Amino acid sequence: MKICFLDKTLFEYDFNDKYSPLLRGAETILINLSKSVSLLGHEVFVFNNCRKSIKNNNYHWNNINELTNKNNFFDVAIANADANLLNLINAQKKIVLSYSL
Repeated sequence: MKICFLDKTLFEYDFNDKYSPLLRGAETILINLSKSVSLLGHEVFVFNNCRKSIKNNNYHWNNINELTNKNNFFDVAIANADANLLNLINAQKKIVLSYSL
């Protein structure tokens, strides 16, 4: 499956920041969940406020500001807390995760 995660934070981070004290719980969960899904053999794309695009086998991180059209199609799209992010892509299934009480 081709799966994407969407997250728009005010600060920059990517999977290399997994143990950074600057990350909050939602960002750490996004890193862990996206990596675990890729290890299951799925092609994973993360669109967030990362410093630079990173491609590592079937695990991709891209800056969300570069996502300017809906030519990207995914089997599943998962947005962190903001359903409006799902308007940036085309997906067969769209999911919003919210970690707040």
